[in-house]
Amino acid sequence: ERAGGHQTLARPHTHSLTSPLGTPRSAHGDETRVRARLAATMAVPVAPDQAVIALGVMSTVVAFESGRATSSKMGLMRERVREAMSTASPGHGIATRFLLAQRNSKDASAVDAAALAENATHGDLLFVDMPERFYLCAWKKVLWYRHALRHFPAAGFILIADPDAFIQLNHLSEDLRSVQRLIDRGAASAHVHYGLVLWKAFYNAVSEEPA
Repeated sequence: ERAGGHQTLARPHTHSLTSPLGTPRSAHGDETRVRARLAATMAVPVAPDQAVIALGVMSTVVAFESGRATSSKMGLMRERVREAMSTASPGHGIATRFLLAQRNSKDASAVDAAALAENATHGDLLFVDMPERFYLCAWKKVLWYRHALRHFPAAGFILIADPDAFIQLNHLSEDLRSVQRLIDRGAASAHVHYGLVLWKAFYNAVSEEPA
């Protein structure tokens, strides 16, 4: 899958989901253990045409200009998210994609080899057509919504999560299925807002950087 900026309207169910998860350690030994556990428990991905829920997880390929996160740390964080999700039982119907920009913000180069190799292994990275910049994260979400509308035709709900979110797929799936039952009975609007939305808890008003 590749995402461009030319798709059109958004499905009524668009949601955000954010929940804290500890920042991963980047030691080589820790990373090796995480990858080994993940390989042993890897779940079969949900096919796009079978997904009832499409979940986009914000991520990056390269370090931001501010130096907040390196490419290797973000890769390890994705591994940890996969590991947590791999414990879900079959039938949750949630297709997950990690959202990365196609281009480095500084030299407009192509996606790096490590990310391509990672996607060849897991098949869950989505490279959206934009440069990787900290203040373009909202545009990445818009491109995800447009892509999900086109490539996940059976999904009634389209979600966004932060990369440090701990997502319980079975709980999330049953929660949204119960919402869908209310919609089907006419007891709730088809326009659903689900989850926690938080842009910044506070920030430096001079530099406009998150604290």
